Amino acid sequence: YRPPFYGSSGVLHKAVSVDLPVIAGQQGLIQKLVTDYGLGVTVNPASTENVAKLMISIKRDGLKLRPRKETLQRFKEEHYSARHADISYQALRNALSLCVSD
Repeated sequence: YRPPFYGSSGVLHKAVSVDLPVIAGQQGLIQKLVTDYGLGVTVNPASTENVAKLMISIKRDGLKLRPRKETLQRFKEEHYSARHADISYQALRNALSLCVSD
């Protein structure tokens, strides 16, 4: 992904689900998640040479770059879709209760 696109197609979550390291660009939400949770490494996506070197390094030394189990678990717990549904449901209930009490 490159600016101005900062979304996610779900590839990050798929990689996390099978404990694979992630290569992410150095901008946006994906970069923040990869950095905050130690899910892999970031690289300037405009530098194809650096991206290629990093891919070779991961292929050669991939196990060293694998995310730690505890950070993977924390990421999964904090970004699981059911958790987001629960948060949305609670927010809606709170908003409705405010409307009813007025």
